[in-house]
Amino acid sequence: MSTLSPTAETRPARRAKAAPVPQTRGQAVGGPKAILRLEGGVVLAVAAAAYSQAGSGWMLFALLFLVPDVSMLGYLAGRRIGAVGYNLGHSYLGPAALGAYGLWSATPLAVSVALIWVAHIGFDRMLGYGLKYATGFKHTHLG
Repeated sequence: MSTLSPTAETRPARRAKAAPVPQTRGQAVGGPKAILRLEGGVVLAVAAAAYSQAGSGWMLFALLFLVPDVSMLGYLAGRRIGAVGYNLGHSYLGPAALGAYGLWSATPLAVSVALIWVAHIGFDRMLGYGLKYATGFKHTHLG
């Protein structure tokens, strides 16, 4: 006589359940967050190494390194404007455009400033500062 219910021999093996991933909205957590921070450190190192080859001098680097943080002043006009301003100053799009212009027009200063800007963004990412959401200054894509 056959049975309709599966036996231990015919039942498919159960897979081990993975550990639950913390539920966050739009924020990197755990291993991905660590990788993004490490990536920021690599960007900082590569930009600084490229800058050293550009020969613009470290005084310029020191003077301009924190300039992108001026974009935080947008928060004086509110969270939404602050987030937009901060993100414009801390996205790789601006320095990429400036660097491309510098290479295209043979303007070494533009390339040097772009490399400083990239180094700053990499430094911020390494420390865990990410692009901002309009919900608040501490709400970033890195958590």
